[in-house]
Amino acid sequence: MERKFYLQIIILGIILLSIKQVDALKYTILTSPFPPMVYCTEGDTDKANFQGLDIEMFNNIANQLGWASTDFTYECIDFSQLNSYLQKTDKYVGFIGGLTIDSKREQDGIIFSYPMWNTGISILIYNKNDYWLQVTVLTSQICALVIATALVIGFIHFFLERQEYCLDQFLWNSMTSIFFITTINLKRSGSRLIQITFWFMIMIISSTYLAKMTNILTIEQPLYSIKSPYDLNNKRVINYSVNSYQLYQYGAIPLYSDFGSDGETLYDDISLEQVVKNLSRDDDFKVVAYAIDDIQAQSFEFSNCNLYLVGRNFYQFNYGMAFNMNQDPNLISQINKQIQIYNVNSFSKKIIDAFLQKNYSKCNKGAFDDQITFDQVGGLYIIQAIAICVSILVYLIAKIPLVRRILIKLQKYKIVSEPIQESKALQGDELVLQNIKQVTKEQITKFQQSIEDRLDEMDENIIKFYEILLNEEQLKKLKIIEQDQNSHNDLLQKSDHINNLFIKKTDSKISYQNQVHYDQNNKEAKEDNQEQQSQVHKDIVLEGEVEAAESDNHEHLFDNNHF
Repeated sequence: MERKFYLQIIILGIILLSIKQVDALKYTILTSPFPPMVYCTEGDTDKANFQGLDIEMFNNIANQLGWASTDFTYECIDFSQLNSYLQKTDKYVGFIGGLTIDSKREQDGIIFSYPMWNTGISILIYNKNDYWLQVTVLTSQICALVIATALVIGFIHFFLERQEYCLDQFLWNSMTSIFFITTINLKRSGSRLIQITFWFMIMIISSTYLAKMTNILTIEQPLYSIKSPYDLNNKRVINYSVNSYQLYQYGAIPLYSDFGSDGETLYDDISLEQVVKNLSRDDDFKVVAYAIDDIQAQSFEFSNCNLYLVGRNFYQFNYGMAFNMNQDPNLISQINKQIQIYNVNSFSKKIIDAFLQKNYSKCNKGAFDDQITFDQVGGLYIIQAIAICVSILVYLIAKIPLVRRILIKLQKYKIVSEPIQESKALQGDELVLQNIKQVTKEQITKFQQSIEDRLDEMDENIIKFYEILLNEEQLKKLKIIEQDQNSHNDLLQKSDHINNLFIKKTDSKISYQNQVHYDQNNKEAKEDNQEQQSQVHKDIVLEGEVEAAESDNHEHLFDNNHF
């Protein structure tokens, strides 16, 4: 009895666990491999193995709907079996995985949610940055032929001219003439004719080189020739079959179903490896661009530094979630509500940016323009660095005594122009003494020059000072003469005034004497006479003072004139 009781408990536990397991997986979401929207393996149902933009988006939607992590899972299927899977509405909720919303699928009984992603067709091109682009345009045969021709012409000029120049100078002259630069003035007509024909050959090669470079930078390289869908005219472009009509509108040649010589489809596998392979190939199946979904093109561009995205979203469409027409409307409505909230908040763009930054290594690519970048001329800098290293090596070799003696001997035969002279540099005290003499001589010369400059400046200042002093003395003299003239005039006016007073006084006295009565006694007459005499004496004294003042004035004027 007890054993039967334990058996019933075990059976009941198993039943409860089964019920819990069924309830745990309420929803199953179908999907299919389509990077970067969905990364999965067909037949896989382990939720932990599913990644991609659509997976992250729906995980957030399920979280907002209140679904626990154990309430739903994903199942990776073959995309061609989509309709048959969606009909099982009791088991599968719907499908996600970069599915384009279009009317044709709706006619097949599929209901789409609100757009989860706004995208479109973008052009993906391949451009490998070649450091040796400017060099590889010229073949090694052409380069060797030009250099050999220049050297031969240098030898011919050396034997024809026989000037004071040496062989190495003629060789350098012929090498620089490749760039239309000459260092020797040729005198013979034969040498000039050879030089002209060589320049004509260089001009033709240079023109051909420039034309080839222009063709590469403007036509052959997609980086410069394709900027918009209008540039796809008459060009081979790989695309998805659903986008062929849009490419035909721009004159492109879609290659979604081309077959190679071996009968295998070349272009229907749109993966990163296949994209790089097809865009970089140089055979009859070479293509210039991919016209694919923008989100997928972005992931490819982030993954490979030689891929560039241009003409983005020239034909726009949307991705959505697909349901069977018999699916629960309430469930579809709840999912649409969360999608609408995310669209208002631009949540999809945030997910794309975060996902690409996290899963792909973005290359530091420059702006898409026609400017020359360092990657295109890097080979020229490498050549310049090699030339510098060779120059340093030649300089060090020339310092070897044996090489120096050989060069001195070659100078006798005019093979080299400037032999390296034996070093006669001073050492020890002689070098110090020579440096002191040289420095002292320079200092003395500078000091003498400074003294001469200072003396010239002093002479100029003395002349200026003398002129200023002379002008000041002349002004002083004029002022003194003017003051003396004013004082003289004042004295004359005073003298005239005194004379007038004296005359008036004399006349008054005479008139007074004539009026005096003759009958006055002699005493009064004498007194009057004495008084008159005393007065005359005072007047004489006054006249003496006036004359003395006038004499002083004349002396003062004489001194001024003498000065």
